[in-house]
Parts: sequence; structure tokens; C-alpha cells
Amino acid sequence: MRLQPKHKKCLTEVLVDSGGWQYERLWRGGQFEVDVMPQADLFGAVRFKPDDIWNYYDSISDDFPHFEDDDEMEQFLDSLETVEYVVVDGVELVDEDDYDD
Repeated sequence: MRLQPKHKKCLTEVLVDSGGWQYERLWRGGQFEVDVMPQADLFGAVRFKPDDIWNYYDSISDDFPHFEDDDEMEQFLDSLETVEYVVVDGVELVDEDDYDD
């Protein structure tokens, strides 16, 4: 089944670099492909594994350090690994007619 956040700007990608530092990137929206409907945690967040992501779009903000040199920034981005996606304020089923392939 395919799921998406109920609201825009509620999808956060959690990443770590090779040194173990954690960063976040906020996306306007996206979709997840899962076999079982996930349960929200005590705070209402729904967590997805990196392999569950189907797509995402429009990076809104992040807490990455910014480098003057494009090569340094590219090296930093290459060092990041996504550990999970977190959706706040709930998820909903995507109608098959609305699948973003």
C-alpha cells in the first residue's frame, strides 16, 4: 500500500554523517510503499525505514553546515546516510489513481 503525509511540510528525513552527527532535512511531501500500516508513536510521529520511501519532493530546509566550496559541500552530502523518515500529524492512504510513479 502507498501512504503519504496528511499535511504538507510534515516529512522529515533523518540522516547521519560518517562521524555520527545527525542532521534533518524537511520535505514538502512524499510517498511510502509499505505492506503494513505503521503505528504512530506516543508523540504522534510515524516512522519509516529508508527502504520504504517511494518518492519525495521539494526540499524546504535542512540543518546541514554550508560550505563556501561546492566540492566540500558535495563531499559532505555524499557522506550522509538516511536512517529514517519521520512524518508528524498522520499519514493517509494514497488512492491508486494518484500514485506518483
